[in-house]
Amino acid sequence: MTTNIKIPIQQLTPQLIQEWQEKYPNGEIEVRTHSETMPERMTEDTFWEIMELLDWSKEEESAEAVIAPAVARLGALPVFAIYNFQDILSEKLYVLDARRYAAHIGEAAFREDEYFSVDHFLHARCYMVAIGKEAYEQAVQHPALMLKDLTFEALLSVASKAYELKTGTPLTYLPAFDYETYSNKEGWQ
Repeated sequence: MTTNIKIPIQQLTPQLIQEWQEKYPNGEIEVRTHSETMPERMTEDTFWEIMELLDWSKEEESAEAVIAPAVARLGALPVFAIYNFQDILSEKLYVLDARRYAAHIGEAAFREDEYFSVDHFLHARCYMVAIGKEAYEQAVQHPALMLKDLTFEALLSVASKAYELKTGTPLTYLPAFDYETYSNKEGWQ
């Protein structure tokens, strides 16, 4: 027997969820949204505009200083935009998660039967996204254009820092794509 319960999402409380977990231990929750109430998704253009705010003149100071303007801008947007940003970033990183790109990142490039740092490759992919749309799109089309021996791990923290700035709480969100190295199975065949 199926039981359907309909309540506005704003009325969900930890106590109610706990009660349901006890009452329906094998149950599932389904969330339905109505298109007229859905906020507009962040566009690719807005995503790249935020990337353009990275202040590379502060690179000598710290990675945190480089990302600060992007964090501030993203943090000024609604929470759903922060989620959208994280989803778009995850997709960009996922696209670059492939052997054809890993083979062109410089000294730490992927080579058969040799140690390959999955973290270094993720951070190299971050750099390709961080430097902007044009370089990213060129590298997607021509893997040999991946920049060599450059990484930018701090890009991974832009959404979480913006979310914390906005809400005062840590971001606990799984983006649309798994961007960890080797997640793009097709890219590594």
